[in-house]
Amino acid sequence: MEICLGEIARCQKTGIKPKFIVLLGKRYGWRPLPARIQKDEFESVLAHIGVSGERDFVVSWYDLDLNAVPSEYFLKPRKGTYTDWDEWKPVEKRIHDALCERRSGGGLVPAGACQI
Repeated sequence: MEICLGEIARCQKTGIKPKFIVLLGKRYGWRPLPARIQKDEFESVLAHIGVSGERDFVVSWYDLDLNAVPSEYFLKPRKGTYTDWDEWKPVEKRIHDALCERRSGGGLVPAGACQI
């Protein structure tokens, strides 16, 4: 995803005019978790996750990068058994659910996180 978005930004800067197809909505399949979420936005989302166990679970998969400007949380790499899709899929779903569940309660969600 980052490579694709980087190529779009590069084309916009150089004047090369790419052509796009945009697929929106759940019906087009899987979407990855956001790889990076700005610190303020991530912490606002966490504040709206009512179940502390779910909040802790989400935090366990994201690390804070204070060197980024602005500071951001990034998704940790999948290691060990989580490199297997069957092992990762329920973890990813649980993180998605925790991030998106708060939308109905008036909470904030990262851009793109809940169009999954």
